[in-house]
Order: sequence, then C-alpha cells, then structure tokens
Amino acid sequence: MSESLIVIRGPIGVGKTSVSKALRDTMPDRASCVKPDALKLMIDPNNSSDWRRQVANDTAGFLTGQLLEVPRTAIVEAHTKYPEEIERYAKIANSHRVPLVNVLLTAPIDVCMERANGRDMTGIGYPIDEEMIRDYYQNLTALPGELELQTGHMGIEEAVFLIQERIADIQF
Repeated sequence: MSESLIVIRGPIGVGKTSVSKALRDTMPDRASCVKPDALKLMIDPNNSSDWRRQVANDTAGFLTGQLLEVPRTAIVEAHTKYPEEIERYAKIANSHRVPLVNVLLTAPIDVCMERANGRDMTGIGYPIDEEMIRDYYQNLTALPGELELQTGHMGIEEAVFLIQERIADIQF
C-alpha cells in the first residue's frame, strides 16, 4: 500500500481516536496521526471558538502536507461537521497526488453520549455536554463518496479492515 491521506471524522464518542490509532498501527513506520482537536487544546484549552478552530485546522493541514512529502500516510482525526474543512484535505491529497479516503464514523447518539461521559476530559476547560453532542449530530451529513461506518455495531478491527479495503480500492 502506498501513501494515502485518510480523514476520519464523526461526533464525540464515536471512536475516531481508537480507529485512527488502530489503523496507524497496521502501517508501522509508514503512517502518522494528525489530531486538529489536540492542536485546539494547545491553542486554548478553556474556550471553544471559531478562530481557534481555524488556526488548528490550518496547522493540521500544513502538518498533513509535510507528512505526505516525507512520504508517509497521514491519518487525520477530524472532529468536524464543516464540509470546507474536509475539502481542504481533498486539495492537499490532490496536490500531493495521493489517494484520499474520507470516512464518517457514526453511532447511535445514546452510544456516543455513554462513551463521551466515560472519557477522560483532562485538559479541557469547558464542558462537552449532551447539547454539544446533539448539535454536532444534527448537523452531520455524509459527503459524496465517503465511507460511512456504524461503530455502534462493529468493533475497531472491523472498521480498520473496511477502511483498508477502501484504500486498496482507490490506490492510484
């Protein structure tokens, strides 16, 4: 498998981090994870804002491009409901001539709520509550060609396998 750009997105508690790490681990020494949310927390752990999101996503986009130059597969864990942020990665993949795999992880909202309530929120200075999760969920739509995986009904290994199949299907 050659280098790819894989964007994994979905609501809070859907399993983006678990799937991203497991996928990266199947490509030792060839893949890196990029987490715009980690950059957001580095910028300002106490407030969610549009400017913070923009700076973090610009930085994640730059880092992704640099990883593809090495060359490495970049796995972006995108917590976004904004199509323009996903379009940014399509432009990066195109400019580096690598395949792009967009993945939308979904799960029933009650599963996401349960997972979010059980996660470590150390370092986050604002509440991630039911209203925030519901808002994200209501504004989330699959993009054309996006691989949609229901993680409420499958394990991490199955999700990774399905993503790998999609990568193999679209290699240049």
